[in-house]
Amino acid sequence: MDAAFVARISLRVAPIVKVVREAAAVDPEFAAIATEITARRRQDMAAAAEVLARPGGLKMGLEEAIGTLYVLYSPDVFTALTEDLRWSIERWLAEMLHRTVMS
Repeated sequence: MDAAFVARISLRVAPIVKVVREAAAVDPEFAAIATEITARRRQDMAAAAEVLARPGGLKMGLEEAIGTLYVLYSPDVFTALTEDLRWSIERWLAEMLHRTVMS
């Protein structure tokens, strides 16, 4: 996944995920939505890892790559880096992908 693309998506999604999580603490319907968001994110990261898993494409096993992508592309990580630290998420993501996941 392209880091700039992920940053654009995260900019839109992170605030929504935050609201859903907060509402999930008091509303069972939102709790179900939060659970679905988590499951869908894992499915998306599995699909991304499979694309990256071309011969020689990963520095790690597929399951580890899925987990690493799940964390790197997390709305929480996006918020921490962009709001708390004022970092460029695009540069950071691209660097972390090459350091950790991709050969």
